[in-house]
Amino acid sequence: MYFGFTFVITPMKVAQEDARYYGIPYNDFMGQADDVERMLNYYNVDFLDLRDSLAKYNLTYEESYYRTDHHWQTKPAFLGYVDL
Repeated sequence: MYFGFTFVITPMKVAQEDARYYGIPYNDFMGQADDVERMLNYYNVDFLDLRDSLAKYNLTYEESYYRTDHHWQTKPAFLGYVDL
């Protein structure tokens, strides 16, 4: 019996270089996500990298996240759902 497993890597809101500070938006953990992606590839584990979705649909940083917090806006959230 096979139980399917898929790992989903989501993008995160990170302060742009000129506006960096400690706290929200959160510190950048994309380097760790890249490490996880390499390990998933190594062990042939299926994964979906939703970070690619933002680039695939040509969404800008401002179009992707709400200005006041770290959540995706409606359009990128829907497009991530479509990719899922």
